[in-house]
Amino acid sequence: MTLRELKRIRFYLEALADVLFDENHSIIQPKVLESLTREELISIALFLYQTDWTLARLELKTDQELLKIIGDDIGVLLYISAMLHKKTIEVLSFSKTEVDFFFSNKGNPLHYLASKETAIWDEYDRSNYTALLFKAGVIRKVFGVYISSINEGDLYKLTSLPFDCFDTFKEANKELLSIAEYQKLNVKDLVVYQVWIKK
Repeated sequence: MTLRELKRIRFYLEALADVLFDENHSIIQPKVLESLTREELISIALFLYQTDWTLARLELKTDQELLKIIGDDIGVLLYISAMLHKKTIEVLSFSKTEVDFFFSNKGNPLHYLASKETAIWDEYDRSNYTALLFKAGVIRKVFGVYISSINEGDLYKLTSLPFDCFDTFKEANKELLSIAEYQKLNVKDLVVYQVWIKK
């Protein structure tokens, strides 16, 4: 699925949430209830009420209590929309946790990168790892819009996410003005970089 398709789904989910809010919708659809795991219920409740609840407190709640905290389909839709947005901008991090997870679950645990500390990886190591991820279907190449003070060489070293990502350079360039207006920046303060994101 392309980023444009994911964004389209996200926009429709947000529009549906607005409609449900206007109609004073107050239930969670039975089919949605059947599809949610306990972990997802906790994640949704934590997403909706980060300042009111902690993970430890939510883990003590029953599924029914979690559903009562979540309230209705609107909360579920907002959570799904936020997760779709995160999926469209989640840049590869080269963190030890990420690398360990890949090599233990998808890659070869005996590969030289599996035991090499990520802090000392050079460009060849990062390129090799990226090729392994791409071959495994874990990442895709997109075009991210960043603040211009970020250098291309630092994209994967930073924790700052792009404002948005696009399937093509043309799409990213086309959206620069609207991103600049939304972020209250000058278009010259933005730059488009090719970047790897998680699928």
